[in-house]
Amino acid sequence: ALYLRATSAWFGLEESLEPGSRWAQLARREAYDTAEFLLRDMRLDSGGFATALDADSLDAHGQPAEGAYYLEDHEVGLTGSPYAPVLSEELGFVLHAPGIEHWAEGADGAVGDNSGGSRPEPWLTETALATRERLLRAREDRSAPLRDDKLITAHTAMTASAFAFASAVFVEPEWLTAAEEAFAAAAALRTDTGLARSAFQGEPGPGKAGLSDWAQLAGAAAELGKTSVAQELLTELSERFLTGTVRDYEHDPLLTTGGMSAFDDTEPSGVAAAAHAALCLGLLDETAEGPPWLQTAQRLVLAASDIMYRAPRAAGWLQVTAEGLLNAVRVESDDPHPV
Repeated sequence: ALYLRATSAWFGLEESLEPGSRWAQLARREAYDTAEFLLRDMRLDSGGFATALDADSLDAHGQPAEGAYYLEDHEVGLTGSPYAPVLSEELGFVLHAPGIEHWAEGADGAVGDNSGGSRPEPWLTETALATRERLLRAREDRSAPLRDDKLITAHTAMTASAFAFASAVFVEPEWLTAAEEAFAAAAALRTDTGLARSAFQGEPGPGKAGLSDWAQLAGAAAELGKTSVAQELLTELSERFLTGTVRDYEHDPLLTTGGMSAFDDTEPSGVAAAAHAALCLGLLDETAEGPPWLQTAQRLVLAASDIMYRAPRAAGWLQVTAEGLLNAVRVESDDPHPV
């Protein structure tokens, strides 16, 4: 989900610098391939998204091996395609794409032609498409990695935000629908007593949602233009986690930790996600309720400001929010696709 959002933003940047450039085309490819993977391999029947795929699967000898499902098959010819095998000491042969790298850098002999002209991108040539199809067919005979079908509220909400953002960048209605359905699947875990952190096969788990779960759900609501829902979620978030000192969790017998961690991990920290959601709502809401949410975002950034100084690479989302507070751009519409 984070990669989908990042490649969509990358595409927007490249298009603003040089419309139709090779880097813009490459960013577009990365975004579309990522969205295809999420919708094909990770989407649950509820519209939410599974937690993860196992890194290991059975290799040709029937032994668990990391990445075995994705390794290059020597029976598939790669001649004339942008792909090539690279030997890894730990994994064996893996697939590399030197033809795409050379093309993006303009090292394919097309001097002074950064847009690629009328020629198709290297991954869209007949040879490349045929090679890709053969590689995908080769996987059908392999043992697929197991999937963890648990829905984690923060992860599904974060994926909803990513699809909403990507749909606005590329104007893809299907992605907006995916975002709406993912948000609904996560929001369905909310009850009169709170919000469940996870669900399995539609049944909420025993753990209570933490700051990150509430924040990501509120952020997804704001991303989708659901202003009143975002207000409601952030109001409850504030009552549960921001009264007095900022904390990541309510009292939960399944969790022994307390306090707050502002370090980003494989996802934004809870305080960073909450600050970003408050910023988005503050910019989106033009009523009298807007400025207080900007103040909430500022408070959260200041509460974790020491992390940005001591470990800036571990506080990227906080820095983005801080920049947004310094250079606020008021949103004119809550419609993700304004006419």
